[in-house]
Amino acid sequence: MIRFALAGVLLLGAVCAAAAQEIPLDRAASGHVTIGVRFSGGPPVPFVLDTGANRTAVVAAYARARGLPLERGEAVRMHGLTGASHAVLFDLEDTDIGAGAPMSLRAVTIPEPPDAARRLPGLLGLDAFAGRRVEIDLTANRIRLDAPPPPADQARPLSPAGLPVIEAEIGGVRALALIDTGLTHSVANPALIEALAPPALRRRVQVIGLASGAATAQDQVVDDVRIGTLRRPRMLLAAADLAVFETLGLSGAPALIAGLDVLNGAIITIDLAQGVFWLAAPAQ
Repeated sequence: MIRFALAGVLLLGAVCAAAAQEIPLDRAASGHVTIGVRFSGGPPVPFVLDTGANRTAVVAAYARARGLPLERGEAVRMHGLTGASHAVLFDLEDTDIGAGAPMSLRAVTIPEPPDAARRLPGLLGLDAFAGRRVEIDLTANRIRLDAPPPPADQARPLSPAGLPVIEAEIGGVRALALIDTGLTHSVANPALIEALAPPALRRRVQVIGLASGAATAQDQVVDDVRIGTLRRPRMLLAAADLAVFETLGLSGAPALIAGLDVLNGAIITIDLAQGVFWLAAPAQ
């Protein structure tokens, strides 16, 4: 999922790459985790690494400037953090992330993000790792492909949309959490906010979706956040009624999109071939 102050959820699917390899990650000035992506042998450009997106996406203006083949694509409707938008689904060929031979992806365009100061050219979704196991280490800032899997009894199934959703306890409230490396700041749905007491809402903020504009939110301090084995004694949540909660079937009960503010230091392993994932807290 990209958003810009947050990043995004994009829902769609695709192809894959080559041999097991370690790939470095970087951090953008906005705080997003990025991975270098090359098109047709060109220089690497920083794409947001987004576990909340099952489809790779390219900002439309960037795609046109690079001469990517949008004219051969098809019009689709794409669901993002704050809602749906019109997009073009097109073949993104000769795409190289440093994982062996270049691959071909079915990517989707997204609008120019509202926050130009944090502009990035796109996001790399889980489709880029189809059929493989990817270990995302947010302490070492690296990816390992096809590394040995964690213990099988700790695996959790991916959601029907192919995304990592896990049980959580937020301020004593049981909830579900989408593990989203495309977000810099976690977002709670209205059902979770209503279940928390006292409300203690803070200042109004904007949640900006790379894929679909901005939404109004409010900050709320929450104590004792537990997501899988991750623990945070206190954190600031953005409370917002985002369209993505309904898209993912997470609107009727307490739910959270867990961003980098809670995920930093964690190791996220996703096996796209087996449809399972693991979330490990940083070593003490």
